[in-house]
Amino acid sequence: MMMRKMELYSKEEERRRSRNAARRHHNVSDKKGRVADALILLLFVVICLLCITLHVQGNEMYGSGCEEAAYEELEKEYRDEVRGLLDRYGLDNSGMNLTRITQPDGMREYRLEIHHALIGHMSGTERQSLREGLEILGFPDEKSIVCVKLSF
Repeated sequence: MMMRKMELYSKEEERRRSRNAARRHHNVSDKKGRVADALILLLFVVICLLCITLHVQGNEMYGSGCEEAAYEELEKEYRDEVRGLLDRYGLDNSGMNLTRITQPDGMREYRLEIHHALIGHMSGTERQSLREGLEILGFPDEKSIVCVKLSF
């Protein structure tokens, strides 16, 4: 009988030890999970702070604010002239997009895209005449390049 009690006791002891080991393992995984969560949260906060505090230094590299204001005035004047030419061709209410690309040496390239459904109904010679009129019009700054695209 004595032997039996020892066996039962040892089985109970084995179960208890097994449960304790499982608890310790569970606690270690929880700690690792919490540390990983904290690191992810910290990384997210750092990224958010960088996004808020950093800003792009775009136009400062290419010239002073006075030069930019002068180019903006030239661009407005050019858009007004293009709008007048489009009105003469019966393309009033056209969509017009003037995009500027400034090269590191300060040279500017413009892309003028004009959208109107009637452009698709024009003959080839009318469309070519419009394109030539836009090219003759030209941008007021001789150093700048303008590429024209007609869409319909």
